[in-house]
Amino acid sequence: PDLVWVKKRNNSENHDFQDSVRGATKRLSTNVSSAESTVAGSISSFNSDGFTVVDAGTTNENGNTYVGWTWKAGTSFSNSAGSNSATIASSGSVNTTAGFSIVQYQGNATRDQLVYHALNAVPKWFLIKRRDGDNWISYHGESVDSNPQQYYYEFQNTDAIKGANTAFMWDDIVPDSNNFGIYSDGAVNNNGSNIMAWLWSEVEGFSKFGHYIGNGNFHGQYINLGFRPALVIVKSNASGEPWVMYDSKRNPNNAVTKRLRANESSAEDDASGRYKDFLANGFKARGTSGEQNSNGQRYIYMAWAETP
Repeated sequence: PDLVWVKKRNNSENHDFQDSVRGATKRLSTNVSSAESTVAGSISSFNSDGFTVVDAGTTNENGNTYVGWTWKAGTSFSNSAGSNSATIASSGSVNTTAGFSIVQYQGNATRDQLVYHALNAVPKWFLIKRRDGDNWISYHGESVDSNPQQYYYEFQNTDAIKGANTAFMWDDIVPDSNNFGIYSDGAVNNNGSNIMAWLWSEVEGFSKFGHYIGNGNFHGQYINLGFRPALVIVKSNASGEPWVMYDSKRNPNNAVTKRLRANESSAEDDASGRYKDFLANGFKARGTSGEQNSNGQRYIYMAWAETP
């Protein structure tokens, strides 16, 4: 794997988010805006068949239980400013078959910048994080019905969608099959800061990044993905609702009730009245909670297949 995301299940602990581009032991946590830390333990290596954890509270504390989600990139790339229409040099690792890219670049605090991502496809969801500390910034291609490039989310909190403001984050630049755009804001383009981006494009039968509108009924909306999901992340556009995470390993059978939140350090809980069914071609939201099925509310989702 080139991205490993680990969370302690039975106790409160920060998320552990590490990738092969920054290198093992370089830890970020999705639930805080803090700078990257270097830890001798935690994830110590990315291997050809998995990853190695060392004695650390975030990944391998004695007697605790954990879950890990991993993605494969694997093909290195480097792109200079001026190549592929980019205005900022970037490098990283990409898997075009799986629609996943890890990108690193250095900010210049100048607006109207383009960063090459190597996906050879339009990204539908991506995260950006300064390694020296700032908010996690997220783009979603179906955050609104039109002009999603004018909106963004802060991944480490429960704030409502932010925008529309063409002078924030994406500078009103529509991401394309080569590049994504960034404004001069410090969270995505601070001068001299080393900044990371993790991007996903849709791959039919493997991944889907869409939205649905809640119906406020216990028998919630059915979302057709074209596959049975292994992992689903959902966020309401409204304020105060978490980024909820459900997967088929912690719940191999329905109902899928074991909930974690990407923006919180809290332990896993059973989401009474707010769970999901993972079905052969998608998922169904159950319950009427604001975090996944409030009547008339818009929700974005990110989903990956169990058997692609």
